[in-house]
Amino acid sequence: QMEGTYEIHTDSAQNIYVLSSVGLFDIDVDGNDKGDNYDNSTSKMDFILASFTCEGDYRWSKIIGGGGKERPPHIVIDEENNVFVAGQFRNCQNDNYPPRIENDTILDDFTQSQCKTLFMAKFSSEGEMLWFNMPQELGDQTDVLSHTISRDFFSDSEGFMYWFLNLPEGSYENGAFATDEDTGFYTFKYNPEGEFMEVITFDIQGSTDGPPGYFGPMGMGANFYINPHNQHFYLFINRIQPQHTVIIGGQQVEHAFVIASFDEEGNFLWMGEDNTTEWSPTVYDLAFDVDNNIYLGGKFLSSGDLLGFTIEEDLGLNPNFVMKTDPTFENIIWASYAHGTEETPPSVGTAAEQGALLLNDDELVFTGWGFGEEFVWAGQTHYFHEPGGGTDVLFARFDIESGDCIELNHLESDYGSDEIGTALAIDAAGDYLVGGQFEYNLFDDHGNVVYNAGGQTDFFLTKYATQACNEPDMAVEIHQENPFQVYPNPVQNQLYITNLQTKTAFSLYALNGRLITQGQLHPNQNSIPTASLNNGLYFLKLKDEKGREGVIKVVKE
Repeated sequence: QMEGTYEIHTDSAQNIYVLSSVGLFDIDVDGNDKGDNYDNSTSKMDFILASFTCEGDYRWSKIIGGGGKERPPHIVIDEENNVFVAGQFRNCQNDNYPPRIENDTILDDFTQSQCKTLFMAKFSSEGEMLWFNMPQELGDQTDVLSHTISRDFFSDSEGFMYWFLNLPEGSYENGAFATDEDTGFYTFKYNPEGEFMEVITFDIQGSTDGPPGYFGPMGMGANFYINPHNQHFYLFINRIQPQHTVIIGGQQVEHAFVIASFDEEGNFLWMGEDNTTEWSPTVYDLAFDVDNNIYLGGKFLSSGDLLGFTIEEDLGLNPNFVMKTDPTFENIIWASYAHGTEETPPSVGTAAEQGALLLNDDELVFTGWGFGEEFVWAGQTHYFHEPGGGTDVLFARFDIESGDCIELNHLESDYGSDEIGTALAIDAAGDYLVGGQFEYNLFDDHGNVVYNAGGQTDFFLTKYATQACNEPDMAVEIHQENPFQVYPNPVQNQLYITNLQTKTAFSLYALNGRLITQGQLHPNQNSIPTASLNNGLYFLKLKDEKGREGVIKVVKE
């Protein structure tokens, strides 16, 4: 993406943090001049971390880059609203474009034989760099650039952070870990303060056919996730070709798409595949519910077969899709795809290669793109515009039990231009944030417009909410007389909820708005285990089938 949103995160104060790629010259973020990026004329890929208030006002930003084609960094927000950024520079030369994070750190003393690229930085919520660390030893750029990949960076429900990496032979974290393998998959684990703890290894091997740094099908295509409910690791790979060799847990992958799971210690658990051998759906994201069911969303191919799920080509090619499977990716619970009608099959067209998916309580949310007069998906029909008018940002919501579409919506843009949603987030008030890229103009529901000021695409951020900045549900009692009570409070091992009359959905949040766990309670099943929680303040959100709802502050000690 020339300029487009990769990630969105929020903190407990509903401040927003956006990670986007940026172009070469005259970078302007919401009226704030950033000048040119830190690249040369052969590369246009620097990244910007920008922060905005709950109302969308600019706060601060940092450009991350140098003279190479940077891979996207990743972000984690901790319970104190500090911002951790993990990534990889792609330049080892001491030239006019050394690796840097704005003016906070400039790495101008590297040479082709003495350099390193991996970095982790910690910022305060106000944008002050608190520390900067490079866990890799100095080495020759042949290995450092060609055999190192920063893949993903996540935190779990307790605030521990996991950095998924491909690493060459060498020493890391001041000698705390060393490997003599040419290329290996590793997970570096850090405590909530950012201190290195241990390395978790995975039993994954991949062919190395192709250019340097390719690693076969996993060079750029292996995606890692953490299931927040069981703390297991999940890997998925799109479009494995017959000439590639991928072996996971001792089992060779035979098809074009695979999901595999590993436990907290990196032990292989299971592997599931699609039914095609050359092409497969492009999966944007995974999501998990409290029963560890798996949700997928992305772009489906006309020749695809995902656990027996296929599409009718005459209703539209390569459409958006969502799917729910059982916890081991063996059986489909439900699946659907966007399509046109027999009269207007091209109305869906070809879905994009980027999009996003997330789970929020009892609904699944999807963003990507759509266009046409009759855009049909899981029981809903939506009008974008007349044929030939380009694409608009799609915002869709689905019921996780039935798979029915709750809402189809779009962000209006000018006729003939192409816009797409690429990232999603939920803030502490439960409001949705969508980011992406756009070519010309975007309009909100109040008639406000933003203009593309560059020659290609710009990144954008928008909010779907009942008002500009709702109070966080977890920060206030939404009823003067809360219909539910809990005991003991403070709690140690088991929290009990009283006055339950019907099936009641619960969600437990940390102070920064991060979802810790969720599920269903009943009059005869009215407790939540809390022994594994860290000490501190939490918010328990409850809503039953009669519409009664409440939020209760819970102290764990």
